[in-house]
Amino acid sequence: MPSQLGRSLTIFWLAFRLLVDYLWLDFTSRFRSSEAQRATEQRAYARWGRMIRKAAVRLGGVIIKVGQFLSTRADILPDVFTKELASLQDAVPPAPFTAVRRQVEDELGAPLGAFFTEFDEQPLASASLGQVHRAVLKEGQLVAVKVLRPGIERLVAIDLSALRRVLGWVKRMTSWAKRFDLDAVMDEFEATTLREMDYLQEAEHIRKFRHNLRAVPGVDVPFPFDNLVSRRTLVMEYVEGMKLTERDRLQAAGIDRVQLAQRLVDAYVQMVLVDGFVHVDPHPGNLLVRPDGTVVFLDFGMVASITAKDKKGVADLATTLLTRNLDGAVAALRDLEVLRPHANATVLKQALGFILDRLSGTKLEVGPEFDRFLVQLREWLYEEPLQFPSRYIFLVRAVGLLAGLAAGLDPEIDWVGILKRQALPLLTQTQTGGDSKDDGGFNWQKTAADLLGPKAAAGLGIAWREVSAAGMSALRVPGELEHVLQKADAGNLQVRVDLGPVSEQLARNGSRSSWSTVAAGAGITGALLRVGGFPLEARVAWGVAGFALLLLLMSSRSAGGRRRSSFHGKLRGDR
Repeated sequence: MPSQLGRSLTIFWLAFRLLVDYLWLDFTSRFRSSEAQRATEQRAYARWGRMIRKAAVRLGGVIIKVGQFLSTRADILPDVFTKELASLQDAVPPAPFTAVRRQVEDELGAPLGAFFTEFDEQPLASASLGQVHRAVLKEGQLVAVKVLRPGIERLVAIDLSALRRVLGWVKRMTSWAKRFDLDAVMDEFEATTLREMDYLQEAEHIRKFRHNLRAVPGVDVPFPFDNLVSRRTLVMEYVEGMKLTERDRLQAAGIDRVQLAQRLVDAYVQMVLVDGFVHVDPHPGNLLVRPDGTVVFLDFGMVASITAKDKKGVADLATTLLTRNLDGAVAALRDLEVLRPHANATVLKQALGFILDRLSGTKLEVGPEFDRFLVQLREWLYEEPLQFPSRYIFLVRAVGLLAGLAAGLDPEIDWVGILKRQALPLLTQTQTGGDSKDDGGFNWQKTAADLLGPKAAAGLGIAWREVSAAGMSALRVPGELEHVLQKADAGNLQVRVDLGPVSEQLARNGSRSSWSTVAAGAGITGALLRVGGFPLEARVAWGVAGFALLLLLMSSRSAGGRRRSSFHGKLRGDR
């Protein structure tokens, strides 16, 4: 690995070459046709990706993390660039054992012999920030000892400082950087890297995941030895098993790969929709399968927390997509702060419709067709309106890795079916902000779930929200139409259209739709209240439903009378 000065000079020289190449490409673009410019850009992007990949392999350390991170940013980087970095592996030669031994003894406060009867000098795995050794405790337990690479903290500080300077150059000298909040991206990357180097924090993550995932059958997390944990050393249960990608070994062991894929999905449904605490580095090296088929998660340095607001936003987005409510999906994306300011909602809805057409009712098979779809999706993400906020970066990466692993295990996996079958009850609970606790009041969701089952109750909840949204939209129509007419009048439009009858009709339709919504909702609520043991409240709800139906009937009769009067008047005028 190069010296500290050599590392900084290498980073600066790489950045200088990339910037000069970018500025030259931008300057010469005026002399090419659009097609020739696009082809030239594609070649340049691939060349830049190769340059970064080679530099990362040579330098190691945090630069490998940078390359891996950039490979996940399909929303801000072209596909040909990210593909060059996708194969970058976080594997480097191990640190000398003498330095490792000295650091472990300093951290634990005693010689290795005070704790271990065996300690393998050759690591099981060696990465850019740390390495893992197999050892045996004096009590006879087989353990894995994770050790931070000696001296890595100083190198990371040097690399991060150099990257900050490079980022400043990029922001000042390129128009591309002005489209994105690169400071936020850098902040998130730095914070994640520093968290990954604190093994006290990782041990806390392990305890939390062990508690959260105990409700998921067939999924496990190794336990840490609390008395043998420090900031640079982490001793935990040793796990033997097979990788998810070792298909022949899995088949020879008689393990059902479809069941493995389902267990992965179950774990991430629990993490994302229930706990809001997610393992965001589920690559094949961090997942093992025990002989009994249990999936074991490893390496908990990279995690993401999802706030209650973000969980609700994800639930809203998933629900609107499942019901193909594209307007609602765009609104959910805005709430999640995923849309850029210039986002074209019409184009976005078309793109979402295209994605749903490709996924709905079809199996997500890994193959050439799926690869072409991913290329099209990545190009659209880069060219169009989305940029994931920094807090979602690693979560999005995790979902992508999960999808690839699960589809590799089960090419016939039905993602839309999984969402409808497993996520709907959780989505409904998340959107209402409620749970199943009995606080002395009436919980219509709990009652519906008891009567109809969780899936049917979830479907009822989503249907009710869609009907309510339609009713509120209808209520807004007259006011919005009046606003549009006022704007048109103020603009002195030359072409005038008599919208009076249309406005009246829209207002009447909005009124009837609203009373229909109220009647339906009050009727359903009354039924649930009655069965739930609240007869007085049920009668009140049914009274509201009856009053709404009366108003609906009066509105319909009035509208019919006006239509007949208008029709007869028109006949008289025609005569």
